[in-house]
Formats: sequence, structure tokens, C-alpha cells
Amino acid sequence: MLDDEFLKNLHHVLLEIHVEEGVMVCPNCNHNYPISNGIPNMLLAEHEIG
Repeated sequence: MLDDEFLKNLHHVLLEIHVEEGVMVCPNCNHNYPISNGIPNMLLAEHEIG
């Protein structure tokens, strides 16, 4: 059974943390998606498609 403290911490991580600058990494293909001004760029360059 999950306790209240764990659920509070999980809520904080999932919904209250805002990344301004950084990188998201896809766990399936290890592709890096840059985050700038809080916005992830999830578009692939033309050479990355296909």
C-alpha cells in the first residue's frame, strides 16, 4: 500500500517541477530532446526521420 508521504512526493515530481533548460532523453531510442525556456523541442531534424 502506498503511504501519503510517497503520494505527495510523487505528485510533486510529476506535476510541480518545471524544467526551464535541459534535455529529455527517450528511454526507447536514447534520442535527446532539448528543453529551452520550459518548452521541449520534440521535432526531429530532416536527417533524423526515416
